[in-house]
Amino acid sequence: MASASASDTVAAPQAAKLILNPTTFAQLLLLRSLEIEYSRYSKDVAQQMAQSEAALYETVMYGNYRKTDTLRQRTTEEKALTYMINNNPYLLNESSKNAEMGIKQLLPSGAELTIGGRIVERANNIMAISQTDLEVTSALVITIKQPLLKGAGVTVTEADKRVAEYESMIQSWQYRQQLLKVMGDGLSMFWQTYMAQQVAQLRLEMYRTAEALVVDARQRVLAGKLPPRSIQELERFRLTRHADWVRFQQNANEMQSRMVNLLNYRRSDVAAIDLIPTRVDVPSALTQGESSLNYALDNWAPFQVSRLKVAQGRVRLAYAANQRLPSLDFQYSYSSSGMAEAFRPSASLVKQNLYPDWWVGLNFEMGLNGGEKARSQFQAQHLRVIQSETELAAVRLSLENDLISRREELNSTRQEVEIYQNDVKLKTALRQSEWARFQSGLGLVSSLLQADQDLLDARVRLLDAMGRVETAQLALLLANGTLLEAHNVQAQLPQTSLQ
Repeated sequence: MASASASDTVAAPQAAKLILNPTTFAQLLLLRSLEIEYSRYSKDVAQQMAQSEAALYETVMYGNYRKTDTLRQRTTEEKALTYMINNNPYLLNESSKNAEMGIKQLLPSGAELTIGGRIVERANNIMAISQTDLEVTSALVITIKQPLLKGAGVTVTEADKRVAEYESMIQSWQYRQQLLKVMGDGLSMFWQTYMAQQVAQLRLEMYRTAEALVVDARQRVLAGKLPPRSIQELERFRLTRHADWVRFQQNANEMQSRMVNLLNYRRSDVAAIDLIPTRVDVPSALTQGESSLNYALDNWAPFQVSRLKVAQGRVRLAYAANQRLPSLDFQYSYSSSGMAEAFRPSASLVKQNLYPDWWVGLNFEMGLNGGEKARSQFQAQHLRVIQSETELAAVRLSLENDLISRREELNSTRQEVEIYQNDVKLKTALRQSEWARFQSGLGLVSSLLQADQDLLDARVRLLDAMGRVETAQLALLLANGTLLEAHNVQAQLPQTSLQ
């Protein structure tokens, strides 16, 4: 589906006349809706957060530099070695420069691997014993720290990443849900406005008919075919019809104004809205049976959101379960070093690996009470997962029942339309009969007016039933997941699981 910004009210062409059918109205509404734009921002934010979490394996480069000046008392060993060759056998005056650079890499197992190079330049007042003024030590160090219990495994390492990915999918489905909500509410207003216009038009026809009756009755009174009091009765009938038309036309105008607001246009920029009631059929393959339910579940946003929340909760639960374990980390370090009076000779010794150094160890930590905080967090998350699973089951049952209810509602309203169509035919025939009797001078004015009123009521009931058929079909399209496709809105289904 194409996107358009609606942050500012966009003016339509000057005094434009909008001609819309349900599909063009729905597409225009989705392009201009502020609610959809807001929801789109939420979806984009979630996607950016997921991308940020996906960078957890990014290699990190580090470096540091330190310069040190030291003036301290010498140790006993230093005094014994340098007493005879140094003017001050009691003080050590030393300066050093330390530089280190390397990379750190997080591994899926939870281990942290560090590879770095270190250079130390040192000069002091007791180096004369070795007939040198500078000492350079170079080293290549490889260190790895691997959690064995708490923090171990890809499930824990990628927990935040997976939670963010599920959140992104949830927001994508909620965006689709917003599309459906806005479209459903908008199309419901479309049909309400159309029916309001049709009722207003019907009232106008009845008013014009009443005017024609008054004109005809005056001629009959002049011809002596009707008593003068018949004019008064017909005038009262005409005034009532006129008032009805004005009232229902105002209602139609208000509905049209609401549509303009919904489309984010200024009222002064829209001269009129002509609504064309084209029909949208429900695919017969999706109107009943298990295939309809499965298709609806695959397309229904509230169900997919609930499913994703359950999956997201289980990721958090696995992480919380791991956090209950004590910390036990395996640590290993290996280095190759070299010492010389300059950098290049010391680096050459490092490459030859003549002076290796390594160590291995374990680090253990555990709460004295067994980790009460971690246990409570695990229990809380476990309850959240149960809550989400309960919600998922309820949402599925609700959709299943709603599909049945929507189908039955559509069928019953279609039957109502057939009944009211027959009723309109009958009332039309009765009104024609009364008109013929009135023309021949055999009928009463009151009988003709009553026939007019009965026909009006029948036509209003028919219009109301036809409007309820459209809203019932709209509700069924919304429930079975075909509303967007039925109005040619191309909206790809979001993901339902991690890749």
